[in-house]
Amino acid sequence: MDKSFNQTLAKQLRVIGLKHTSNKSTTRSSPKQKAELTLSEKGNIWRWTAVDSLKKSRSISQGRSPHNTWEFELLPVNRIIQYLTKIDEKLTPLATRGLRIVADGNVENLVAPIQSGRILVLVHGTFSRSDRLVNGLYKKQDGSNNVFGQNFMQWAQKEYDQVLAFGHPTISVSPILNAMDLERCLGQTKAQVDIIAHSRGGLVARWWRDCINRFSERCGNTVFVGSPLAGTSLAAPGQIKNVLDYFTNLINMAWLTSQTMAIFMPFLQGIASVFRVFHSLISFTAKSKIPDAFIALVPGFFSMSASSNNLELEMARAIRNQFPDKYFSIQSNFVPQAAGWKFWRHFQKKNVAKRMARAVFPFANDLVVDTQSMTDFGQFRRSDDIFDFGASSKVHHTNYFEQQETADSMTSWLSDSKTL
Repeated sequence: MDKSFNQTLAKQLRVIGLKHTSNKSTTRSSPKQKAELTLSEKGNIWRWTAVDSLKKSRSISQGRSPHNTWEFELLPVNRIIQYLTKIDEKLTPLATRGLRIVADGNVENLVAPIQSGRILVLVHGTFSRSDRLVNGLYKKQDGSNNVFGQNFMQWAQKEYDQVLAFGHPTISVSPILNAMDLERCLGQTKAQVDIIAHSRGGLVARWWRDCINRFSERCGNTVFVGSPLAGTSLAAPGQIKNVLDYFTNLINMAWLTSQTMAIFMPFLQGIASVFRVFHSLISFTAKSKIPDAFIALVPGFFSMSASSNNLELEMARAIRNQFPDKYFSIQSNFVPQAAGWKFWRHFQKKNVAKRMARAVFPFANDLVVDTQSMTDFGQFRRSDDIFDFGASSKVHHTNYFEQQETADSMTSWLSDSKTL
């Protein structure tokens, strides 16, 4: 890895409590309360190995050359929620939460929602915040103008009486509690509410619409964009270390090919913080694997787990949708072709038949969410309610809003809601 990249990585991981120590030995006053993450490379794939502070990484003897080491304090069980809350405050600062007005590409504070008329609410995804979602509608990841997103927002500003963005924590709080907070923010308004929800924001939107909203007349159309309605394999128990490897390689690829890393850094920080929690629990409980019960201690993450015992998701899918004709979905199956994406194949099931532990995604996906999960409403859906990019080397989880088809689909579906 490039030295400047290492410095960038060290800066980002320091935010969540991982201290970069390089390959130097350090003196530790309480070694039993600390652990290390060692980053090493083999076959052009970067992987992390966690060891307690008194043991030596086995990966070195297995052919991986040590590169960098990060030290972190093990978290006692009674400090986990406090730690997750602080990480949420870094990823989604308190000042960005709640319903806020979107105007001319800026996200501002909101006094109160209008009491009648039409409102469009934008709901961001995991490890994100409202201004990032809105910025993605105005700017591409390379910094150039997002013409299609800008045209859509210009249309929305004219079509709606109010355009709002809902900011919420995504690690320490489950989507159900996020949805309750959305209801609190909407108050007594009787305005029609349309929603565009990206990623985990789709779970927030669905809980609000089907369970928590008090006024049925408020429900307009909802557009889910890459939403894990049936969970994501990234949040499955036992996958955390592989997912940490996955995003590290993804960010390294972006660095090597001069692409924007910033869009993926929050994922690395979020996953690394969850890994820190799980490794702490393993250390304190003398477990060698991550039990399913551990993941429930991270509510916002557990809510997205694509596992058969995710009762929260099973309940959401079992609830009868009051408005089956008002749900729409945009999805993609990202299949990169560029040479820089060679690492990606190491994390797909069909390419790791002999080494299944490395696989992150068992099925088609958009880099973050399993494609089949994006339209799992728990009931039959009409094909015209879904826009599918299909197998695409271009469209993935973080650039849906840069596509003309996304803007055109959202405009068409939300235009229909005006007649409700």
